[in-house]
Amino acid sequence: MPPGGNGKPQSQKQLIIVLTLFAFSGLLIGFTVGAYTRAPHTTQLVTKGNTGVVAGQGAATPSPTAGINIAAVGVGCPIINTVQSSEMADGTTAYTFTAQVVDKGNDPSPCGKNGKPLYAADLMCKVWLTQDVDSLKTLIKNKAIFKPDNLPNAFPAEEQGTLVFDGGNSQQLQPCSQTGLTSWSYKLSPTLKSGTYYLAILSDWHGTYYNWSWVPITIKGQ
Repeated sequence: MPPGGNGKPQSQKQLIIVLTLFAFSGLLIGFTVGAYTRAPHTTQLVTKGNTGVVAGQGAATPSPTAGINIAAVGVGCPIINTVQSSEMADGTTAYTFTAQVVDKGNDPSPCGKNGKPLYAADLMCKVWLTQDVDSLKTLIKNKAIFKPDNLPNAFPAEEQGTLVFDGGNSQQLQPCSQTGLTSWSYKLSPTLKSGTYYLAILSDWHGTYYNWSWVPITIKGQ
């Protein structure tokens, strides 16, 4: 036994050292193999995620059509995409209304058929609420209201001030989105009574070419 005591014979020490180094080497190999087998899986997930994001961005932000001739394609009736059929007039519940602005596709009918998304500049979009569906059916008789200076004014039989917008990019009258797909976020004023109403949208180009659509919604008052 070497000086100092409490030690182990030299041969036993060497054996322990050899075994320890061998175990440590195996551990390192295990770490290396583990890292090697996990890396491709992580890379694949990242690649898939990046591909999805790029594709989504490409689909959501088409370029505006340059120099489009509105006189040639016309303005069709906006296609309503998102609306809640039943809403609460409590002043706190938030709702979203979305519509796609389209052209008429040279179709002579009032709304046009199979219209394509319209990306022209200077298109204005307005939404309003009314209980009088006849005011919507006969809106064409009031051609003066489609002029740019008159668009901010109340429309016939409009329930004024009852759509409460969040401001910013969501206002009653705003430029139509460059993708044509335009959205509004709003709450309903508690002054509204229960009943059937009509939520309408207008797309207007300089008061010269325009069209509108509407959808019935049931509103529950306080």
